[in-house]
Amino acid sequence: MRVAGTLIVIVLLIAALYFFVVYSGVYSVAAHPEGGGFLAWTLDKTSDHSVERHAAGIKVPNLDDPALIAAGAEEYHEACVQCHGAPGKDPEKFTQGMDPSPPHYDEIGKELPPANIFWVAKNGIQMTGMPAFRVTESDHTLWGVVALMKKLPAMSPADYEKLTKE
Repeated sequence: MRVAGTLIVIVLLIAALYFFVVYSGVYSVAAHPEGGGFLAWTLDKTSDHSVERHAAGIKVPNLDDPALIAAGAEEYHEACVQCHGAPGKDPEKFTQGMDPSPPHYDEIGKELPPANIFWVAKNGIQMTGMPAFRVTESDHTLWGVVALMKKLPAMSPADYEKLTKE
């Protein structure tokens, strides 16, 4: 009986904390708050682990296919370069006001596995500004973007310009 009483008290305390945070306004919802803190760290880690879990088991196609890369270059240049940049192209100035900041193409291409990039491009990430492209793009086009992103870190500005026919 004592354990049940302790559990009830813990649940009530958590509920009270929840309602305090929600209704007191102490948590800043500013798009670019000062500092990160525990909540920012928690959301970042939750996002990382969620993407890893949901991307597990996704079958990655041949990302060296030139036609796939070309298709991805067109879409990336139209829909992604503004936030993530490209060789010779900085992200647009408005991204400086985003929190979290959109990751740079170099970071994405070097650090993230292809399945994770695909999952994020397809599904987006809540409260980050990253939209879900599953609504407007086919899996083939999204895999093209992934193929391009894996190549971007080693690509010169001239190569990118040639690929996007600017």
